[in-house]
Amino acid sequence: MLYFALPNFYEHKNVNLVLYAVIKQHPQWLKAPVSLYSFTGCFPYSSWNGTGNSNLGIGAFYKDFIAMQEQSVLPDRLNCSNVLLEDYDIHDVMNQTILNIFNNGSTVLEVSSIPFMEQLQAQYPEFRYVFSKNADLITAFTPDLLNAIAETNNFLYIGIPDKYNHDFDFLKALKQKTKFELTVNPRCPHTCKDYDSCWLLEQKQQLDYSNNQHIFNCRKSNAQLTNAKQILTIEDLQKTYLPLGFNHFTFAPQYCMGNDQILGFYIQYFFKPEFQQECSAAAAQLIQTDFGGQL
Repeated sequence: MLYFALPNFYEHKNVNLVLYAVIKQHPQWLKAPVSLYSFTGCFPYSSWNGTGNSNLGIGAFYKDFIAMQEQSVLPDRLNCSNVLLEDYDIHDVMNQTILNIFNNGSTVLEVSSIPFMEQLQAQYPEFRYVFSKNADLITAFTPDLLNAIAETNNFLYIGIPDKYNHDFDFLKALKQKTKFELTVNPRCPHTCKDYDSCWLLEQKQQLDYSNNQHIFNCRKSNAQLTNAKQILTIEDLQKTYLPLGFNHFTFAPQYCMGNDQILGFYIQYFFKPEFQQECSAAAAQLIQTDFGGQL
């Protein structure tokens, strides 16, 4: 079984719900046995976010936080992995409000700092945690370091930096492989010499409430999902990663793409070519009946 977390729980909420329903109703159409285990993301203008600049649009409001918490069909994972956070950022009013609403025993927080996590644990003992691949921007990951973190049992999963997706010596050195999560569609080529500096700038822009989409606008980034050359396909996961012991995967979030385009990518990614037309029809029917014809 391949387990996936879907991103953009706010921006592409209905896409995620439609995909969840189609997978559940028609597992025979899938390229491989697949299960969704989490919806991940952050709300717009959340300064704690470390997945890319989400300072877009009119933002989300208290009623949106409530509705999202009430409507979720899978555990939500809130991204709190901005590596530039200072101790005082723990008092951010918007994020504290969100945590109070989502403090339900099933929500997971993704962090890149253990001290920051400990601050959160002191206030909200019910949350569970994922250790973000962003932490590699602060302290370079090694297999020994990740194995030591995994052995603490403080984290449900640990993110693997994109640059190690094809470093099989690194991956084989990890011990509890089912506790590690790989991103199948990295936004940036890991060979880019500016990879770290660009992502640090992106997180600074998030923290500064800037709407400059630095990563999205870079000519080297995978702005269009279907053109991303380094995507790990379902076939790659079955042939290479599952035999190594890795079975948890996630997608990089997309903040500047439409719902139809995202849904189309997922249909091509997860479903056999001969069933993709039927899958699109099933998705369209769900969109019509559940969402008034609009994603």
